[in-house]
Amino acid sequence: MPGRRADSSILRFVLVFMVVAAVVAAGAWFLVAVAAPPGPRLDQDQVVAAAEQYLRACGRYPEAVTRVEVVAGEGDANHYWDAPDAPLPADLKKVPCWVVTFYYEDIHPDQQLIVYVDRKTGEAIGGMQCR
Repeated sequence: MPGRRADSSILRFVLVFMVVAAVVAAGAWFLVAVAAPPGPRLDQDQVVAAAEQYLRACGRYPEAVTRVEVVAGEGDANHYWDAPDAPLPADLKKVPCWVVTFYYEDIHPDQQLIVYVDRKTGEAIGGMQCR
């Protein structure tokens, strides 16, 4: 019977489609789980707060911040703000981090203090200053 053969073909197609969709979805979930760094999941406000707290503890937070930017990137665990006048270690390794840039007005407009916040731990690990 032609009608039954068409029905079974459609049923087979739907079944194969559902299996393929489930495998693709499971693979996508696996990739997201593997790509996401372990550790705390911080929102942008928490990242900025961690960077600000770090600068304040080091006595380096500027008086008049005009804007703050946060981007995902890589940074050196140089602990720059712990001793900004000390020479930086030569064997630094880049780590995945949030790059938090504080823009402020001083002698030069749009000066920047940059803090690297480790994406795994949520702790400030270094940074730099741009004038």
